[in-house]
Amino acid sequence: MINRGVHRFASSMPYVAFNKAIIADIVFAQY
Repeated sequence: MINRGVHRFASSMPYVAFNKAIIADIVFAQY
């Protein structure tokens, strides 16, 4: 589920935003 969202995000947004999205995803997943 998360992988699909990240893939779509990577295609749409720049790499920096994509990286921040992954970090936010990991943080939210942990808490």
